[in-house]
Amino acid sequence: MGDRGAVIGGGLLGILAVAGAATVLVSSPPPAVFAIVLLCSVVTLGAVGMWAAGRSRRPAMWVAVVGAAVTALLCVPPMAFPDEPIGAGGRLYFALVIVLTIVAIVLVRGELSRGTPQARSTRVA
Repeated sequence: MGDRGAVIGGGLLGILAVAGAATVLVSSPPPAVFAIVLLCSVVTLGAVGMWAAGRSRRPAMWVAVVGAAVTALLCVPPMAFPDEPIGAGGRLYFALVIVLTIVAIVLVRGELSRGTPQARSTRVA
């Protein structure tokens, strides 16, 4: 499936996707944010599942990373420009999502760039 860091990062992406979906389902975000986060969470979970199953590993991980990154970017506006006070717990949650998403992306970076190994020629000219 990959090295240990990639497995941990992939698992973290999946956990963040579940947390994002659960958060928008129990809170009342604007309808556009609700739809985007829920869609990104479902896509991220599907992509992590495909990656774990070994199907189209590199494209699946790219899709998972982009979905998680979009969700993390949607955490920035409530922290920077709160329309209503979200409290310290809300700010901590958003900051934690952003930091954990960055950590997960760093852990899976090897999966994003791995291509098929090329045969090395041992022929001497």
